[in-house]
Amino acid sequence: MAPLYKYLAHPTEGVLNGSGQSTSQQSTKPAGRKPSVGMVTSKNAVSQVDLPWDEALYERLQKDNDEELEKFQKEEEEAEEQAGETEIQAARGKRAEFYARVGDKDKAIAGYEAVFEKTGVLGTKIDLVLAIIRLGLFYGDKVLVKKQVERASTLVESGGDWDRRNRLKAYEGLHLLTVRDYNQAAPLLLDSLSTFTSYEL
Repeated sequence: MAPLYKYLAHPTEGVLNGSGQSTSQQSTKPAGRKPSVGMVTSKNAVSQVDLPWDEALYERLQKDNDEELEKFQKEEEEAEEQAGETEIQAARGKRAEFYARVGDKDKAIAGYEAVFEKTGVLGTKIDLVLAIIRLGLFYGDKVLVKKQVERASTLVESGGDWDRRNRLKAYEGLHLLTVRDYNQAAPLLLDSLSTFTSYEL
């Protein structure tokens, strides 16, 4: 969780660093505008969250991450020695999921892309792109999300099943909400409602 903690609480880089120094991004925001951390803000949004930076906690989290990464590395090495390509890809996928779980956006995306390049199964490719979209939604990276939604749409149109097609509608609808395009978001979200399976959102 070290990267996520750093993203949120770091004194100079954190998005919620009310107790630390202000970042250049925060200082350039217009006065009175509510902060957005990748999610749609409401009228009652909390204007400031005090999450103090604790270097000892960060180092402990980093150590925990390193220990867990060693396990994934060992699993991947064993798969390369004793198993086939499927097991190797599964181990790489676990590592990418780990990076996503601890909040390391760049490494998670790189991991998902590496698995994507080596995967031939269309359904798995769509799932990987949806995972990248989730990261983009969390971090408020609208450009990344838009690009990946288009990529997922292309994959789904080339033969995706109804479940992934329906999940993509929910993802795209949520993205459209974040860019305040409610007219296009509403039909997609309503259409996905009857068979909603995107619980990961």
